[in-house]
Amino acid sequence: MFLVVNLVRRWQAAGGDTLFTRYLNYPGSPFERFFGWQRLQASPDIDLVPELRP
Repeated sequence: MFLVVNLVRRWQAAGGDTLFTRYLNYPGSPFERFFGWQRLQASPDIDLVPELRP
């Protein structure tokens, strides 16, 4: 996590734009149906780390 935060801060300091996205494994998704994978469906799994929220 620290590596990503550091890279983002350096990129923004250099004038770069930043766009964050999140993956949501919604209930009934193919990942859930075929593999039984139920992670990344709700908070805190899908939350951005506090250092990157601003």
